Amino acid sequence: MKLIKPFSLALLLTLAACSDYRERTWLTYQGRDAGGYEEEAGPGKLIKVSYTGPLGVHVYMAANSVLYRSAEITQREGKAYFALYNDLPSALKDRRSEKAIFSTVGGRAFSYAYIVPFQDNAPGLLSAAEVIARLEIKVKGKPR
Repeated sequence: MKLIKPFSLALLLTLAACSDYRERTWLTYQGRDAGGYEEEAGPGKLIKVSYTGPLGVHVYMAANSVLYRSAEITQREGKAYFALYNDLPSALKDRRSEKAIFSTVGGRAFSYAYIVPFQDNAPGLLSAAEVIARLEIKVKGKPR
């Protein structure tokens, strides 16, 4: 019986873990090849939401998509409002934002944010219902 070399085993386990994770967290409205969302729990109560668009999607659309998905996650969690943070240092300092940051990765529009859902409104929080109402046509192309 052949023994698997330690490096090969480590590489195999890493690739298997990565592919399993992506399969469990990938969500899109138009199909995986058209771009998609990912969400990741933590640290703490934070949820990282990201979107990678298909080729040709404008970076503003990526930012709108992250806001929209953040609102959906907030409602899924049974909450009405959410705090949006552009990065972990902003979250640690509780520097809330109204917009997600955006850029390109490999020629594709990319955006991400960290969120924390809340039940009650407070200064600096975004209303999930208002974000969905404002962005649904832009993101999904149809109203609810």
